[in-house]
Amino acid sequence: PAEKLQARVDVVFPNLGRQFLQAAEEVDSSPDPGPNRVLFFGALNEKKGALIFMEALAKTETAKSRATFAVIGDFTEKNPEFTAQWNEAIAAVRGWLPPERLELIGKVSPFEVMRQIKLARVVVLPSFFDEFSRALVETLSLGRPVITTTHVGTAPLVKEHECGVVIAPHDSEALARAIDAALSPTATYLENAKRIGHRLLHEFSPETIARQLVRHFSEVAKD
Repeated sequence: PAEKLQARVDVVFPNLGRQFLQAAEEVDSSPDPGPNRVLFFGALNEKKGALIFMEALAKTETAKSRATFAVIGDFTEKNPEFTAQWNEAIAAVRGWLPPERLELIGKVSPFEVMRQIKLARVVVLPSFFDEFSRALVETLSLGRPVITTTHVGTAPLVKEHECGVVIAPHDSEALARAIDAALSPTATYLENAKRIGHRLLHEFSPETIARQLVRHFSEVAKD
């Protein structure tokens, strides 16, 4: 019944509150992005392209002189083969990249995720497939450009607003070129991402989606 649905909405919706919006506003006081800081943001599994990211580092020009790379995420499934490949990839990169320029941050709080996004010059989300990437939308909402793949459902946002680079999945060479392009002093991706950040923050935040669902459910209940 409509009255019971409304009662449930009244209880649940305040708990959603404005968590994302509040955190985004609070993190606005964080430092400006590092000029050459690249952040991988995603679970450590095959689907998210973590190994492709590590493979791309050695192929970038900026890694040879100035770029710093950070990884947020942790293993989300028991996959001994992938874990072994990941550890080998880390060892290989540490063999040529100074230790202070590769940060393995692991799993952190949502607020720290946002802070790390704000510290990055570009965020890399090289998923092999995602119907909708909340991480991508939140990154753009925080005013940071994105490198992602054509198999991510929200990739058209990046193309349309020229706030990053969209590449084919499984392509470490293309990813390396995209990272170099994003770190170029003449790149405009950061400015473009900042320009649309405020709009996306309100159009795609979890709270906005929740309000839309509440409205739809209420209309269905009335019918």
